[in-house]
Amino acid sequence: MNLDIVSSLISLGALTTVMGLWMLAASFARGEANSDQLRIWGLSCLVFGIAYVLFANRNHIPIFWSLVVGNLLYALGYGGFGLAIARLLKRRFPYRIVLGGVLLCTLGLYITEVVRGQSSWRVLILATVTIVPWTVSFVQCSQQRQRRPAPHILAMSLAFLAMILVSFFRVANAAYHGNFGYSGLPTGPGYLFGSHVLLISPALLTVGFFLLCAEQTQEEIRRLADTDPLTGIFNRRSVVLMAANRLASAKRRREDFACVTVDLDDLKAINDSYGHAAGDQALMHLASIVGGLVRAEDVFGRLGGDEFVVFMPFADHDGATRLAERFRDAIARRPLVFEGTELTITASFGVARLRDSDESPLDLFNRADQAMYGAKGRGGNTVTIEEIKPRP
Repeated sequence: MNLDIVSSLISLGALTTVMGLWMLAASFARGEANSDQLRIWGLSCLVFGIAYVLFANRNHIPIFWSLVVGNLLYALGYGGFGLAIARLLKRRFPYRIVLGGVLLCTLGLYITEVVRGQSSWRVLILATVTIVPWTVSFVQCSQQRQRRPAPHILAMSLAFLAMILVSFFRVANAAYHGNFGYSGLPTGPGYLFGSHVLLISPALLTVGFFLLCAEQTQEEIRRLADTDPLTGIFNRRSVVLMAANRLASAKRRREDFACVTVDLDDLKAINDSYGHAAGDQALMHLASIVGGLVRAEDVFGRLGGDEFVVFMPFADHDGATRLAERFRDAIARRPLVFEGTELTITASFGVARLRDSDESPLDLFNRADQAMYGAKGRGGNTVTIEEIKPRP
């Protein structure tokens, strides 16, 4: 087995450069949601390309450039990968740990290799300089995989783990032979194969990152399709769909199921007196209060305008009414502060329970809506129950 490492480095340098340019071009696409992350990853790929060129010319340029600067860029490239992953997954990135570790190891490499002209600690330093960013990226990918399992997340986690294990193996082998210098590295086909795996990892990880970006984009599209853009709660389509599934289950098991409609009182007066921005804030205020009080099994959404709905599994008239009273009281007690002015916000509520004749959540909603209009007719800020009829 004879692998030409120099040719591989040149080829990989060209490949990572092309991938970096491709990511940068994609980051400037109109409407790209992950432009910053793609830009960071693309720049990191270009850094890898420079590092590979320096590695490939190690016999033709000073050791400072081929070893010290080359490995510094190599480690910073992985640091950039970790930063891009953290930004994409909305996690904090430990800048001080990564940069501090990389710069400290690079300084140690410069002192031992350039100043003192020795390679007695090369294996340990080269392993440490990359293990820090690899570990950070591995932890981020592992946490994301637990939240949302996906094949490419698993592949990226395993890739980072494999690189960490290879470095640990090299350090352990050097310690076993009592030599952390360059000659302490294992030789033979296995070492060359491991080196090629490490060198090709940036290209493989780039594919995984691109798939991760695509998944995040699809998730954002699904979120936008399911949520109300103003309040962030479920929109009409998604709340009715989710309620239909729970209603079907309740009918099969003959369980209680109720619906509460919520309508903000005097929204037009707020808009006329303080402007539509105040009206939007009032709707968001109401959604925040009710959203903080609904049960885990409830389905809360905005149907449009100033009208909201809560579908309540396992709730009869009495249970739904008690919850509606909690909503009403909380809204009335918590004024909205808009541009320094306290605005008292109230809402009207209607309550309906599941009947055997109901075919969809909208059947409950229509009766609860009629009850809510009765609350409006009594001046608002009250809870009204539908006309109670015994089950057939």
